[in-house]
Amino acid sequence: MHSFTLDGEFTELFTLEGENHAAVAYDTQSDHLWLVSPVQGSPIYAYDNVSNRLSSLDNPNIAITGLCFWEDNPSGEQLLALYQDEGTSQVASFNVHGAGLHRIANLEPSFTTLPRSCSLVSDIAPYGSLVFASPVVTTDGRVIAVWGMKPLHDWITLDGNNIAGVLQPEEETQITVQLLAVHLETGVYEAYTTITHTALSDPITIPITLTVTPEVSVKGEGLPLPDEFTITSLYPNPFNPRAVIAYSLPSAVSVKVEVMDINGRMVSTLVNRESTAGLHSVTWDASGVSAGVYLVRLTDGAGRVTVRKVVLVK
Repeated sequence: MHSFTLDGEFTELFTLEGENHAAVAYDTQSDHLWLVSPVQGSPIYAYDNVSNRLSSLDNPNIAITGLCFWEDNPSGEQLLALYQDEGTSQVASFNVHGAGLHRIANLEPSFTTLPRSCSLVSDIAPYGSLVFASPVVTTDGRVIAVWGMKPLHDWITLDGNNIAGVLQPEEETQITVQLLAVHLETGVYEAYTTITHTALSDPITIPITLTVTPEVSVKGEGLPLPDEFTITSLYPNPFNPRAVIAYSLPSAVSVKVEVMDINGRMVSTLVNRESTAGLHSVTWDASGVSAGVYLVRLTDGAGRVTVRKVVLVK
């Protein structure tokens, strides 16, 4: 086992005689290393920096090729594992205290090969990014293919007075799960809520699925109506190739959402219909559009106009 500096200098830490490991992750909380063999079902072992084995995690019969440690994972499951299952790459999360495993992602890389290693790079994005790599043979020779996946956890939050704590017999509490789809691209998002209790031998897991369609409208009894006709957000900005345009309508109205180039030429009409009062969003897919600065214009039948600038990068 060696440690490397960014300049390529390395220091030998220790040697594990007779053991072959496929992946390693540094535990920033406990200052030890997690290692796993490439053999399917092999346990994940924790070692200190002088090769003493400290503990182990059970492996639910998967062949792990990559490990990384995410100290601030909101789920509390800080050890992430990359493995292959029926020709696809999967990412699973482990609780380092031995509370089991959950699959959190299914990777579909554009290369013909599959990722073989993973790491966590905290300074790529505000919430950290998972980075995957694998050797790939291309027409230009042998290269290292790299994939990135930003963990998305800001679309779901828990709100309650007793998310963690003690409940007395016959006492109850209410926990609200809030889902925010405004900044998400079209697709299906999955999460889970885990409830642990001293009276239960196993945690209770409640799956949560959010499906985001090309246009989302938020309305319902008891929801306050917006008081402004405006584009509330463009996310992300700059973007490539899709951006989510969120807008608010204080009353039912005939509305248009259009995209123009910087010279005022029409590029795309995203919405042109009667819409109800409330919060709405639509996704602009600019895959076939050149990079540059564009204007998003929101208009209604009453003559109101609001414009926001967005930057497409390639």
